[in-house]
Amino acid sequence: MWVPLSWDDPWGVGVEVCVAFEMDLYGRAGEPVAQRALAHLVADVERRDPLIQVSLDSDSVGWAGCELSSSRDPRASLDAVTRARISPEELARAPWPTSVVVNTRPDVVPEAVRELVELGAPPELPDCDVIVQICLVGRLTDWATVRVVWESAIGLWSAIPYAPDYGFATLDDLP
Repeated sequence: MWVPLSWDDPWGVGVEVCVAFEMDLYGRAGEPVAQRALAHLVADVERRDPLIQVSLDSDSVGWAGCELSSSRDPRASLDAVTRARISPEELARAPWPTSVVVNTRPDVVPEAVRELVELGAPPELPDCDVIVQICLVGRLTDWATVRVVWESAIGLWSAIPYAPDYGFATLDDLP
């Protein structure tokens, strides 16, 4: 179900990067400050999985981001077909971290919600005030980390997962 969304050489150095997965989790945080919402999410992620390490990435007005990594090696869970699709160079590199951005901007969240309501969103979506965006880069994905972020956002904020190319999803849709 999950396929590459885009390919790019963002630094112009011959390193091709594949954004393999983008997903938004819409929730009701009741917290207008993105940095505090991210802190709540990160604390819950760390509580659920002590193997996850967090590096605060960046923030601005209405959004805050971090990168999550773990000591798990996603190569161990690759099936033969997936392993054959990954170049030896990428298999030799450390996996890219999972990028998480929390957005509470009052000009962004309601507009995104409105667009999804027009597409037939679940009835709870109009009450959402936070978007958690998960972005994975490369083909080596630590799906256990992604699952923990989903579980945390769902547990904290009754989050509703959505991806433009796939629609509304559930945890069962993850690899």
